[in-house]
Order: sequence, then structure tokens, then C-alpha cells
Amino acid sequence: MQRKNEHRPCRYQEQWTLRLSFFVDMPFGHKPDLKNGVVVDFDQIHNNAIKLTIEACRLEASRGDEERTGGIIHRRCLRGCC
Repeated sequence: MQRKNEHRPCRYQEQWTLRLSFFVDMPFGHKPDLKNGVVVDFDQIHNNAIKLTIEACRLEASRGDEERTGGIIHRRCLRGCC
């Protein structure tokens, strides 16, 4: 029997976890290499190498072109630094 003020955990209670983020400052899209003109697919590099590595470290990867709130992205970039 529980006492009146005793907290009983709810099985539907949300579990909050802190997930650290890692902001990647890099070009996106397809851009030519300045030395030899070969087109580099920066999206592929980010998605298949950088993002996978960050997520393997249990961090949340984000990049400027993924920001959907609009406005200046500097606030999002600097949020994790402070």
C-alpha cells in the first residue's frame, strides 16, 4: 500500500535524455575542386562518412543546410559552445 504523498512511477512517463549535438561547418551540394576541377559531392561525404562517424559517437550531427527554422544559423552553431 502506498502513502498519500509517495510518488509512483507511471509506465507511460516519457524518458528524457540529453543528446549532445555536433555542428558540421562544411560546403554542401556539388562543387568543383579548385585545383583540378573535379566535382566533389559534399552531401555524399557528409552523409556517408562524417554524419555516420558523429552518430556512432552517440552525438547528433547537424549542418547549416539542414536548419529548418530560418534566419541566421549562427545561434544554432554557437548554442553548443556556451
